[in-house]
Amino acid sequence: KSMPSNSLASRSSVADVDAAGTELTPKVLARRRSQRRNMLVVAALSYLFDVGLFSVYALSGTTTFATPIVYGISGITVTLVFLMLSESGFNDRFSDHYLTSEQNICSLTIMLGGVYLAPEVGFAFCCLMFIVVGFSTLRMTARQAGFIWTYVTVGLTVVFLLTDQPIAMPSNSWTDRVVTLLFLVTVLGRCMS
Repeated sequence: KSMPSNSLASRSSVADVDAAGTELTPKVLARRRSQRRNMLVVAALSYLFDVGLFSVYALSGTTTFATPIVYGISGITVTLVFLMLSESGFNDRFSDHYLTSEQNICSLTIMLGGVYLAPEVGFAFCCLMFIVVGFSTLRMTARQAGFIWTYVTVGLTVVFLLTDQPIAMPSNSWTDRVVTLLFLVTVLGRCMS
């Protein structure tokens, strides 16, 4: 048999790699748990990297230290909750054992909260949404991706149009411009890796 070309594969085929009809043997469950653990470690490292960049903004006076602290605590807490669910085997009850949509909603809520609560660095939080959505859509069905896109669109619409928050791209100082550039290029790099 020949394999279907990538251009002909259905959108949901990526999300259902081993979901339907896969016997959940101990080996399969261990592989799934290991893959989820690796993904969550990378997510935690990404949050910590961003905490570093937000801390430079705080050092330069662009935002307060509450921004990297609250962002870091929120991101690591969400990651740890999903890690505990994964390690307990909870995730294996679902066809999407990564709980992709649920993780997305949590991560995007953190980003939307950052845009609203720290609008002086709101552009950076908007950039980070690309990482969250970019990686997750690799595992989502078209319906799930549409739901996530709608969630982000409504959230951004509320923050941009229904509040008086001045969403900013920090560029007042050389340090601001460097950190903003670092956010842009590292987001691009993380989306490409």
